[in-house]
Amino acid sequence: MKKKDVPEDRSRYAKMTKEECLQAFKRTIAHPHLEATDKALRRAIQEPGGASIINVFGPARVGKSTMKNHVMRTIILEMLALLQQDKERVPLLSLIARPPLSGYFNWKVFFQDGLVAFDEPLIDHKIALDPEDAEAPLGLTRLDGARIRRKPPEGTKDALRQSFVTTVKRRRPVAIFIDEAQHLDRVSSERQRQNQLDCIKDLADETGTIFVLIGTYELLPLRDLSAQLIGRSLDIHFPRYRNTKRELAQFSNILRTFQDALPFTEETDILLKHWEFCYECSIGCVGN
Repeated sequence: MKKKDVPEDRSRYAKMTKEECLQAFKRTIAHPHLEATDKALRRAIQEPGGASIINVFGPARVGKSTMKNHVMRTIILEMLALLQQDKERVPLLSLIARPPLSGYFNWKVFFQDGLVAFDEPLIDHKIALDPEDAEAPLGLTRLDGARIRRKPPEGTKDALRQSFVTTVKRRRPVAIFIDEAQHLDRVSSERQRQNQLDCIKDLADETGTIFVLIGTYELLPLRDLSAQLIGRSLDIHFPRYRNTKRELAQFSNILRTFQDALPFTEETDILLKHWEFCYECSIGCVGN
């Protein structure tokens, strides 16, 4: 951190290319709402208190994905020593709930994305090996006598789900992040809407892994469909900066930080001079 009484040497910007100036400006800038949400999410993952789903919601462009990436980096750094001893383990998994090109949310695509993210070789040929599961439909016998589940037809949604669950159990991620989770609500009926989060809850229970759903306020109606889901989930709100005196002062401080990062050879106060315009156009969302 530079001392305030030492002027910054901005002459280096004159020697940078346009791309270098852009990359110098593109960096994560910590601010109060981001730091509070970051801390709350890491605490919830470490101590979920029986919850299997963590809902992180807020307005679009508030910085949710930036916060998620920082949380993931922090957790991975904390686990480095453990990961060096356990080469098979994957610390975290990050997925995006893709909006459907047409129709409704596609679980088959979701599971395919998950398996690709795990970088599993020959994943289409892998099945759940769990001889201790008495309720599983058994059909095949290995040479060591252990029984395994009969494999559903390759490429089907059930086969992909089974492969995904098997891989999560083996790789043992601390949490699975699903960004843009509001797209889970793209369904054909009210009954199907409830099934969406029931499916996530079942995946969390079956794998013993916490699922972190990150999305806009459209995520909340899904959570509210089931009292059981509300009891099994934690909510973390990532708000925009509102027009209170305290939060406007925080927003101005963020603008000052952005302003100091502008790659100009001479200092400028252009952002602070027009802070009201910046606030109005971004509606208090730093990502805008």
